[in-house]
Amino acid sequence: MEKFTPYTLPNGKIAQVPNSAIEQNMRALKCSRDEAIELWLFDNDKLENEEEKALTQKAKDNRITATIHKAKAE
Repeated sequence: MEKFTPYTLPNGKIAQVPNSAIEQNMRALKCSRDEAIELWLFDNDKLENEEEKALTQKAKDNRITATIHKAKAE
């Protein structure tokens, strides 16, 4: 049976992080337990990553620009 590590999110809610995922991240990435937990939280949309959010918005903006340029060319 899977065991979990509880983590209190900034909004006060508790996220249950699977210990197997923590251990796998620690082994694969040679990172600390805290880093492995944080990675799982970001990957599972429990925490927002401001850098990722900015890059995603930039990519969306560039796609719109590319579509506009393509429409003008046609």
